[in-house]
Amino acid sequence: MKNRSKWIERISVDDSVSKAARVTLKSRLATVAHFLNLAARHADKTPEHVHQLRVSTRRCVAAIDVYDDVLPGKPAKWFRKRLRRMRKAAGEARDLDVLMERYERESGPSHAEFMRRVKKRRRKVQQPIIMLHEDLIATGKLKSRAKSLLRSIRRLDSCHETTLSDWAKSRFAITSASFFESAAPKDLKALHAFRVRGKDLRYSMELFANLFPPDFRRSAYPLVTQLQAKLGELNDHATACRILEAWMAREPSRDLADYLSGLIDRERGQLDESVSRFRHWWTPALAAELRDKMTVASESEQLRYGVYP
Repeated sequence: MKNRSKWIERISVDDSVSKAARVTLKSRLATVAHFLNLAARHADKTPEHVHQLRVSTRRCVAAIDVYDDVLPGKPAKWFRKRLRRMRKAAGEARDLDVLMERYERESGPSHAEFMRRVKKRRRKVQQPIIMLHEDLIATGKLKSRAKSLLRSIRRLDSCHETTLSDWAKSRFAITSASFFESAAPKDLKALHAFRVRGKDLRYSMELFANLFPPDFRRSAYPLVTQLQAKLGELNDHATACRILEAWMAREPSRDLADYLSGLIDRERGQLDESVSRFRHWWTPALAAELRDKMTVASESEQLRYGVYP
């Protein structure tokens, strides 16, 4: 079975940047192809396939961004464009999957009509995923482009002779500094930006965790994933509000519009409660604790990153 782990295991501090890029991108692109196939052909069996496609495209883009120095420009641009399309298609489908799951136990005539329309829309947004599969997987295009990209990295080796540990130090420091600079969000817009910075940090940790001592993965990473889960809850409520508000604005049926208005009020109330709980949990003390965990790990004898002063 191919390794589809979120962790990049087969790299070490003595590797070249180009070798790490090949190992990482080979793994990340294979995972994207795997879940694009499942999301296109078997989305009806479980919504998890679409969810994993969305996540895998984000992880792959993060890897391309991290290793941009050793990637040829045009192939990297090609992959970014296709991955962005996959993420958008999977994102629309995933948002509707979450919405259906959230309201599946409701009842009543308006609810039945609402769910009918959600399911109809879900079938429609499945088509872009299928089309991407036909274009990239069925034709073998993604596989051949991936092979070409990996070969191109080899030709760049001579330009990047530094070891991975020296090179990764500055990359991880920039990502972590950006995260902590945004760690005191004051409104929903800032919370969203903080969530994005948190994703960047999480994906960077997954790429480089093998360069750190085990405690980095056992201690610092779980706190980041817990943070992301809480921010994800906020985002689910905000996304539901956005979708429902758009539908209500063009809904001619008064009964269904009233039903949607009630759902929106509920989502707004739950969003406010989630924000309140998050602010109570994510304190300056907890942010400092996470920073300390990352700093202790990064200052080990195995690898010195100097993540944050």
